[in-house]
Amino acid sequence: MTSDEYKSVVLQAKEHILAGDIFQIVLSQCFERRTFADPFEIYRALRVVNPSPYMTYLQNTVVNQPLAGTVRRGRTPDEDTQLEKMLLGDEKQCAEHIMLVDVSYFFLLQQQSIDNLEPLWLPFGS
Repeated sequence: MTSDEYKSVVLQAKEHILAGDIFQIVLSQCFERRTFADPFEIYRALRVVNPSPYMTYLQNTVVNQPLAGTVRRGRTPDEDTQLEKMLLGDEKQCAEHIMLVDVSYFFLLQQQSIDNLEPLWLPFGS
């Protein structure tokens, strides 16, 4: 997808949001390149750029842990617990998390190369 095509998709998404067709959308691009490099070394290099705990490399297994509902870390373990309770009690944050899990799950269902898909439904915050 070219930069102009991506911008067009963003504008279309904004129109759908304004029309009430959707209330949120996650737009992304996929980049693919053939290489002789070791896939794990590429993964390690990506981890340096983005040390997200939600990115994993497992042979023949997709692990998806969408992130929603962020809040700063507490100064103490007790404050962390209070902030976690605040997030878990926020209806909007929980709904967003469920939506992201659903979107990811249905995306995986559409992939031709997946032999087996075992959904693991955990409560938000587990």
